[in-house]
Amino acid sequence: MQWEHLFETHILNRGLDYYNRGLVEDFKENNNLIKATVIGAEDYEVTIGIEDSMVHHMECNCMYARKGNNCKHMAALLYYFEENKYENTLNETIENTDDYIKKVVEEADLNILREFLVEIFKSDKKIFYKFLTLHNLDVGNIDLELYKEEINDIFEDYEDNDGYINYYNAYDFISDLEQFIDDTVMVLLKGHKYNEVFDLIRHIFIYTGDQSMDDSDGGTIFLFNKCIKILREVISVGDKMLNRIILDWVLKEVEKPSNDYIEHYLEDFLFDVFRGDEFIEVKKRLIERKIAYFKTKDIEEFSEYNSEKWIMRNIALMEEEKLPVKEIMQYCEENIIFHNVREYYVLKCIEEEDYLKAIEILKDGKKADREYKRYIKDYSLQLKDLYKLTDNIEAYEKELNLLVLEYCPGDVEIFKEIKQLYAKDEWKEKREEVFSKLPNYYLGNLFKEERLYDRLLIHVQASEGIGSLLRYEDVLKEIYPKELLDKYEYELEEFAAFNVNRKSYQELVSNLRRMFTYSKGKERVEDIVNRWKKKYKNRPAMIEELNKL
Repeated sequence: MQWEHLFETHILNRGLDYYNRGLVEDFKENNNLIKATVIGAEDYEVTIGIEDSMVHHMECNCMYARKGNNCKHMAALLYYFEENKYENTLNETIENTDDYIKKVVEEADLNILREFLVEIFKSDKKIFYKFLTLHNLDVGNIDLELYKEEINDIFEDYEDNDGYINYYNAYDFISDLEQFIDDTVMVLLKGHKYNEVFDLIRHIFIYTGDQSMDDSDGGTIFLFNKCIKILREVISVGDKMLNRIILDWVLKEVEKPSNDYIEHYLEDFLFDVFRGDEFIEVKKRLIERKIAYFKTKDIEEFSEYNSEKWIMRNIALMEEEKLPVKEIMQYCEENIIFHNVREYYVLKCIEEEDYLKAIEILKDGKKADREYKRYIKDYSLQLKDLYKLTDNIEAYEKELNLLVLEYCPGDVEIFKEIKQLYAKDEWKEKREEVFSKLPNYYLGNLFKEERLYDRLLIHVQASEGIGSLLRYEDVLKEIYPKELLDKYEYELEEFAAFNVNRKSYQELVSNLRRMFTYSKGKERVEDIVNRWKKKYKNRPAMIEELNKL
């Protein structure tokens, strides 16, 4: 069955990866339809029609597919279908092949077999090393340059003439490096060749960090995490000399101002793994140098971010040293211009039950960070809780009002919290005040919470498209079936008039199916379909999709 041409190469690769990772579940086959759930950022439902060994149509509820594209979830399902379709034949072939190989080896002349292995081991040292490791034999001196050349070859395979790895090659590039780690580095790790393992991981780290590439898919995140996991295992062995070599390398890389890309991973590794009194001074000196560097580098685009990051590292180190709380809080006071320092300072004050100081810091923060809405919201939420904790009801109510109307408009939980402050009759007046001050698009959830379904219906009817209808139909469809069907019909008529591709027709059919579940919905849908078949008789793809109802 030919279907690969329906997808772009990078989409095919991602679909194959999803299939290989076992992310295709609940597979069903019925006549000419195959269906499955493909696990991604969410659970995506995929349906594909197949007739005469040809893909007839495909649909998926992911955003990429909704825009009319063939997505990786569709490709994953097709890979699953093809592999399972021929599973019995393939398994039988593989089993026969395995049995044949086993039979040949068992019946082979031992002298011939030994001579053959010697020649193989001479021509491929890596297979020889793997053989030694599998038999728990001393691997001896390893030619690391051989492995480094293999790593370098991977880079060269995917680079263009300018030494750049583009988006479409980045996935396979990272996959090949990970495969090298699995096939080679892990074998050496099993053979206790820790120095060699570190040398190769270091080589991968440095070369990947320096490589110019489009890593929009974030593959290097997985690669670096894999490398860090191996380094942690090497450190855990406890070879002090090797651990010192690793520490010196990490410090050297973190010190490099131009190595921002890998610095994050190595920083976390440094501060998480090298703990204890023997490393305090080394880390302290590094932090001091970093803070001094970024504080004086005025033209550096991220100097403020980096200064804050290293100040927070210093606070964590002070905690590790178990310095007096007063000393740590004084350091926070000196660096309170940074948001994360302020947040930490507040938590420290709360921990010490100094609630008034925490309130003071948060109030000052609302002034200092007034340009950052997210920070203001966080400060206000904490102030609200502290006012309640200290029985300052007047300030508590004032902060709740700010949250309801400014910082968290439409937030149902905050809305419910302020409701607790009012008697039943008072609340009706208060909620109307809130409704009058909020833009319409924030009101739907609040109407639903208050069970003001008549007003919620008006809100849905006034909304553009069917987004609000889908969001609230669970509470409205039994009360207002006709009104919601009218809304569906109006919006679907508008959509049908201006969207003329199969994906759009499939979306129309999907929404018509939702209308079936309403009282008198079947009759309404039949009327719409009959009308469309006449009105859009020159759209064969649309008629074809409508016939599937």
